[in-house]
Amino acid sequence: MTRKKDYNSISIAKKFYISSINFFDACKILGDYVIGNTNPSIIYPLIYLERHALELLLKSLILSDIARQKISEKLEININGSKFELSRTHSLEILLDKYCLLQTQYRLVPMFDERINKYKSVIKKYDEYDRTSEFYRYPLTKTGKFTPSQLWKDSSDSILNEIGKNNGYLVFDFEAEPLYIKHVYNVDEKALFFKDKFYEIINYFMKLSPFSKLNQ
Repeated sequence: MTRKKDYNSISIAKKFYISSINFFDACKILGDYVIGNTNPSIIYPLIYLERHALELLLKSLILSDIARQKISEKLEININGSKFELSRTHSLEILLDKYCLLQTQYRLVPMFDERINKYKSVIKKYDEYDRTSEFYRYPLTKTGKFTPSQLWKDSSDSILNEIGKNNGYLVFDFEAEPLYIKHVYNVDEKALFFKDKFYEIINYFMKLSPFSKLNQ
């Protein structure tokens, strides 16, 4: 009979944090190519990587807040006397709620500030249609829902010729010299929203981590 291994929650929290950094570094590289690349549909794997980096980060924050518990290889932890299997949970909203619960119950002053409410709202919106981390990972989810397959397309000779198209967006790269403008149409507009929001949220939570010095 194989004996179950027990792990120290702090050491596992650090491993989750490092994994999150690795995925976030990949996000930064892809993010630099999204606007000007000849295949800008990489925005979809970019969002998946951002989402996964955030999931790992929230799990790291939870593990670092549970007072050095000994946990099993299934990452079953104890929160207020209730068991919670971290390895089976992919919902960002549930993970964020658990983190906030630990912060408010075990700290006199929680680490987070008022921005947490804005980020909760963003994560709740995302979880409404991608609670299991499938939406940008597969073309078809387990529930039979098709995921985004539209591509970004370059404007033709003049950006003005494209403005009248349906579902169109203008994307600006203000750091480029000269200013780079690209027209985007037939694209999942949620992708444009979450791409930037996830990047902001990950940066915020990384600063709250006890391991934040690892990525300085």
